[in-house]
Amino acid sequence: PWNSPTLVEELDSTALNTSPYVLPDGLTIYFASERGGAGHDLYRSTRASREGAWGAPILVVSPAIGQINQADIDDFGPCVTSDESVIIFASARGGGNDLYRAENDGTWGLASIIDASSAGDEKDCWIADDEMSLYFGSSRAGGTGTTNIYLGRGNGNGKYNANQVDEIVEVNSAGDVTEDPWLSADQRTMFLASDRDGGMDLYMTTR
Repeated sequence: PWNSPTLVEELDSTALNTSPYVLPDGLTIYFASERGGAGHDLYRSTRASREGAWGAPILVVSPAIGQINQADIDDFGPCVTSDESVIIFASARGGGNDLYRAENDGTWGLASIIDASSAGDEKDCWIADDEMSLYFGSSRAGGTGTTNIYLGRGNGNGKYNANQVDEIVEVNSAGDVTEDPWLSADQRTMFLASDRDGGMDLYMTTR
């Protein structure tokens, strides 16, 4: 069984901290925090070993116009390739919550909305390193529950077209919220959050 959770004190603050995304080597974490005082922003922290303490979280900075962490806009729910060349995250900069993608060639570039976004709210993603699979939560119309997990299939150049998005029906629940997917590298184990039993709880599924 899992041990009782303990507070990660070096990443904590008096503000809201959420949406952790740990890279496969266990040495880098991205997460969202309100510690800057202007809504959710994305932060990054590293450590020297899996047993070591995390370093002070650093705000993810982009010099590009249309950058990550725009002033007074919520950016949250990041997922990042293991080489940190691509980040996808949810942002309210367009009015609703949509998914945005940015590339890192030494500095983070322009964050552009991805075509897999919808008129509903998208958030909390998991991305495969080859970008051919993007799992995320969405409240778009036509799903099993009020929020559901979807799979966007990439076309090999960082694009996720609207007609390449499918609901993962078997993990969702009628009338309920199912979101925040995390998958193993082989995409055969998924952890997710759902309120199907009344409260928001964590679930695991395999295939």
